[in-house]
Amino acid sequence: SVLIGLQAEKEKLLRTVKDQEAEIASLRQAAQLHQTTLQQERERHQREMAALQSQLQEKLSREQELQLEMDKLRRELEEKRAELLHAQSALNSKET
Repeated sequence: SVLIGLQAEKEKLLRTVKDQEAEIASLRQAAQLHQTTLQQERERHQREMAALQSQLQEKLSREQELQLEMDKLRRELEEKRAELLHAQSALNSKET
């Protein structure tokens, strides 16, 4: 009777161990899946960040080009104004 009780206890413990091993395996699988998902998200974020940095660099380059063009146009406008003032001054001199 003691032997039967010990045998039953042993079987119960073996079932508990098997259940715990199955739970551990399941948790490992879930952790691995979670880690894979995190890695994929990290890679996606890195790609998005690289794309945004590229867009920002393109925008900055374009803004620099536009600023140079605006500076050039301002200089040309000032030159034309100076020419106009000179021409008006010459006209005024001839009229008087």
